[in-house]
Amino acid sequence: MMINRKGVLLVSLLAVCLLARAALGQDAVTAQQVRRSINALERTPNYERTDKRAELVELGQAVVDPLIAIVKEHRDAEDVNFVGHCIIALGELGAKEAGDVLIDALGSANMQLVYWAAGALGQIWEGQGGTDAQSRQVNAALLALLYSDTPLAMAYGPALALFKINGIPTTAKRPEILTSED
Repeated sequence: MMINRKGVLLVSLLAVCLLARAALGQDAVTAQQVRRSINALERTPNYERTDKRAELVELGQAVVDPLIAIVKEHRDAEDVNFVGHCIIALGELGAKEAGDVLIDALGSANMQLVYWAAGALGQIWEGQGGTDAQSRQVNAALLALLYSDTPLAMAYGPALALFKINGIPTTAKRPEILTSED
């Protein structure tokens, strides 16, 4: 069997294109894929949304602006669990551009949204302390929340976020156990 030169060239070119695509990462994410993934998250029952959120996060940076818009436009009477998963996804994506909308969510009347927003802020700025103006703004918003009339049970979220952001260890070593004689 004889392989012609054009066939070899075409197969080689196709292989190079496939290898280049693999080396450069995924194909570009389309707006339709983003919309489809967000709609799937919204239509999924609350108790099954974690997997759909993970699929959404896999789309990467392309979902950040639509998620910011959802969180920004939410109303407390809407599906709080869906908005919460959008907030969590922003944290998982490390979306610093969501800082303002997440700080606004700290002022929500819904304590679940406040908790999720604090967690996302802690995840986004973990270990960065007050190194820039935006992280100082996040620190101030979380600290103000602790000094507000937030129920004590809900202070855990903002406090943990502050620990993450400012590098305060959250797992202290236990002291050596002393015997009764000691």
